[in-house]
Amino acid sequence: MVKFIRKLNLWVILFTLLAYIAPYISPTQMSFLMFVGVAFPWLLVINIVFFLLWALSRLRYWWYSAVVILLGWSHITSIFGVHFGANTEGAANRQKIRVLSYNICGGISPNTKNKIFGRLALSQFLEKQNADVLCVQEFVLQWGEQWHKQMLDDIPFLKTYPYWIRLEGNDLAIFSRFPIQNAGTLINRKKSNGCTYADILLNEQTIRFYSVQLQSNIVSDIADDLVKKQDIIDDDSWFSVGRMLTRFRRAGIVRAKDSELLKKHMNESPYPIVVCGDFNDIPVSYTYNVLAEGLTDNFQQTGKGFGTTYAGHIPALRIDYILMSPKLTPLSCAILREPHSDHYPVVSDILIN
Repeated sequence: MVKFIRKLNLWVILFTLLAYIAPYISPTQMSFLMFVGVAFPWLLVINIVFFLLWALSRLRYWWYSAVVILLGWSHITSIFGVHFGANTEGAANRQKIRVLSYNICGGISPNTKNKIFGRLALSQFLEKQNADVLCVQEFVLQWGEQWHKQMLDDIPFLKTYPYWIRLEGNDLAIFSRFPIQNAGTLINRKKSNGCTYADILLNEQTIRFYSVQLQSNIVSDIADDLVKKQDIIDDDSWFSVGRMLTRFRRAGIVRAKDSELLKKHMNESPYPIVVCGDFNDIPVSYTYNVLAEGLTDNFQQTGKGFGTTYAGHIPALRIDYILMSPKLTPLSCAILREPHSDHYPVVSDILIN
């Protein structure tokens, strides 16, 4: 029995090591590693179980899982924050701003089909957070002469932002209390997927902000149907699982290409950058690794607790981020469990040089 459990432990370790490799290999080259990377939170839990099992049994095999857990410490801290208390280093005589990133899914509360009720509740939440810069995704409002009036009527707090940018053709927007000097869009594949950026003048310092939503997996509807099904092992369920995996693979390849294009644009920025948005990929992924290289992950540096940002039926997904240039200093970062969308908002206080 011990021999069988030890072999099983070694297989789990092998897949965990493959998950550690996944962020460094593009899905265009080896797509199966994407799926191993997504399984990392569960592999971590299994490794902890094996560690406790061997330790309580007083068998030396405990070090197998102990070593593999330590090797992946940076991945662990990207999904579970271990910081307690705000960072105040260097805060004296420096400007502080609050940044909020939120995939608002049209601002429709899942508890009601009344859009106006959902958007008014969203407006009240935004007022409570009082962010200086607000980056939103899936800002679904109809284009036309009346769209700006509709925006202010449905979400009144947005009236407090004198500067904003939402370019026609996508559902990404940036609202600011500070002047926007320049703005643009890229990777505009669909209305909901792409990137809008704005150069914002914060007193004497210009910062480039990105509001990003990369290619959606489009599997949440299938996952919801599977959760509702009583018989999850019938042929239809297996077919649905196959569809989910196929969609995830295709979307992952698109995200890999788009993340490389976006990173090139980020590297060419003449200003420090803040990247906000829905990457539709977890930290143990090629997309995240490309975009986060050389940047500070505000949650990883100052967050605490589980970093889950997806509020749907697929558990343990951190797919929404605030990343920024190391010239800027994160004071805090929190994921707020708000019911206005299928994503949770991410808010961060930042020091500007």
